[in-house]
Amino acid sequence: MMQRREHSLRRPLTLLFAALVGLSAGACDDPVDIPNAPATIPAVGNIDGPVEGCDDQIMTQTQALDGGTDGGTDAGADAGVDVGLDAGADADTGADADAGADTGTDVGLDAGADAGEADVGEADAGAADAGNADVGTVDAGADTGAGVDAGVGTDAGAFEPRPVRITRDGNALVIPYLLRDREGDDQRIKVELCEWNGSEAVSCGVAVQSAGGDGTSFVPTTPAGTCILHVFYWDVGCGRFVATDNGSTPQKVFIDGVDQELVAQVSVIGSEEEPTQTEPFTLEGIGFESVPECN
Repeated sequence: MMQRREHSLRRPLTLLFAALVGLSAGACDDPVDIPNAPATIPAVGNIDGPVEGCDDQIMTQTQALDGGTDGGTDAGADAGVDVGLDAGADADTGADADAGADTGTDVGLDAGADAGEADVGEADAGAADAGNADVGTVDAGADTGAGVDAGVGTDAGAFEPRPVRITRDGNALVIPYLLRDREGDDQRIKVELCEWNGSEAVSCGVAVQSAGGDGTSFVPTTPAGTCILHVFYWDVGCGRFVATDNGSTPQKVFIDGVDQELVAQVSVIGSEEEPTQTEPFTLEGIGFESVPECN
């Protein structure tokens, strides 16, 4: 009698165990669909301070490629990279006179020497850095870039944004923008130039790209989830391609004059978000005396 009772209990337990194993295996086989969040453009044009959604974790592309640092042994490595054009020489040799952190990244344009500009209270003059010379990228000799340092670095590679400006580089307009993707995938972007009628952007068209900048295809976003500072070079003299009403081939439209009010828009191709737009500006206000010819 005892053996029969044990047998009768063992069979239901065996069936229950088999059912649980089957459910567990089925759950493992089912694919989990995790949606890919679209990339975003948090800011375009003149960036004067912290940007919403970036949590101050903004990097230049040079910092991103270096994994957030440039190998310096000081409290914050100096990237020493310039992105604009300088009319004078830059005496920054990659070593800071301060003991803090300086990305040294210039994305603006100044007409003079970038040798004694104040850097958050400390001079960035290329002297030895608090006992440790910076071993990051070096600005050696004449400077091909100029303008405003992008920010002050930290050990993690992030920086407090300093003013970043739309600037001129020869016949090109340099348009800075921030790009972020949660997955860190390369992106394709579209840059448009529009006329500003006082209240909205009109006659928008795809900007003709000039040599330089980060291009519009395979634009990197690593480290994932970080706001990466990129630049697009617009060939001012060649204008933009504006779509026609009848859907035929877009027409090339040129800028009327340096005093014409414009805005630039940057968007991620494939994203349903509205393009991120600059504040209105004029070419005259950025240093153009006339509209260049299209070469």
